Amino acid sequence: MKHIIENNKGNNTFMKLLLLTHILFINISLACTPMRSAVVTTEEAIIQSESIILATALGSRKDSRKVLFETDEVISGKKTRQYFEIDGYIVDKSLTNKGTIPYKKSRRKTGGLCNANDYERGSTYLLMLKNGDFWTVHKPVNEKINGRNDPWLMWVKGFLAGRKNLKRNIKNQQ
Repeated sequence: MKHIIENNKGNNTFMKLLLLTHILFINISLACTPMRSAVVTTEEAIIQSESIILATALGSRKDSRKVLFETDEVISGKKTRQYFEIDGYIVDKSLTNKGTIPYKKSRRKTGGLCNANDYERGSTYLLMLKNGDFWTVHKPVNEKINGRNDPWLMWVKGFLAGRKNLKRNIKNQQ
């Protein structure tokens, strides 16, 4: 590589192309590297989400990069519209998280950059949103749920209930 650069020092077009390639490589490699302030634990992701919603993926419009969801239940936070869209796309089969509970990382993705953003029509997802969309990377903020007794759903509800009881106990002691 050094030899190629040395032989093309006077070639402005080559040097510009080399610089552009370097910049693009850095941008792509850092695309999923969150800023320091966005690095959070799973528990912090739950606490800092404005809304935690159980919702069913309904589909998407043709040529759309948005998936339409229907709210099934607001677990925590702000009430959302009955129907809303988030970035993503519909696939024949989305993957479930194979990690241990509590999940530390998001489910494997079949596409996209940072978080899994593929959804199966008719499947239910536990969505942790801020400003109506996902706000942190590599965290379990949009996991596929398998029924009301899904271990991840039960863990998140238990975590939130524990926080609520802790806040109540602290308030009562003051």
